[in-house]
Amino acid sequence: PTRGSAYVNGISVQEGVRAIRKQLGYCPQFNPLLPAMTVRETLWLYARFRGLPPEQAERRCQTLIDKLRLGIHEQKRTGAL
Repeated sequence: PTRGSAYVNGISVQEGVRAIRKQLGYCPQFNPLLPAMTVRETLWLYARFRGLPPEQAERRCQTLIDKLRLGIHEQKRTGAL
C-alpha cells in the first residue's frame, strides 16, 4: 500500500494476516453442498444459521414441511428437484 492503515477487529492487515484469517469466514455465493442435501437437511441448516438450537430447528423444519406440504419431497436431494 502507498499509505494508510486498515484493521480487522483491531488487528493490522499488514502485520496480522494469519490472525485475521482465523476470525473471518467464507460465504460463497453458491453453496456446493446444497444440491447434495435433502429438503429437510437444507431447512435444518438454515434454521441453525438463524440461531435455532438443534431441537427447535428440527421442530421448525417439521412445521414448515407440514405447512408447505413438502412431505413427499423432504428426503429428496435439492439438486434433483
